[in-house]
Amino acid sequence: MKYEILSGFLLLTSGILYVTKYISAAIFMSGRTTWSPRIYDYSLQCIGYNLNIASVIALIAGLFLFFLSIPPKK
Repeated sequence: MKYEILSGFLLLTSGILYVTKYISAAIFMSGRTTWSPRIYDYSLQCIGYNLNIASVIALIAGLFLFFLSIPPKK
């Protein structure tokens, strides 16, 4: 039972971290008077890859614990 809860928490955390990168890029460029895909790409570069790395680690750990929590067939 503990693995299911921890797995769900890690998968939720992974999704939140993934979305946070794009939300923070939108907030970063909210002060601009003009919007363009080039400026949005620049704001994504300013944020970096740390959130992606943390999101992938949480996703892998969550999936590992999810498959670990499945009971074996008898």
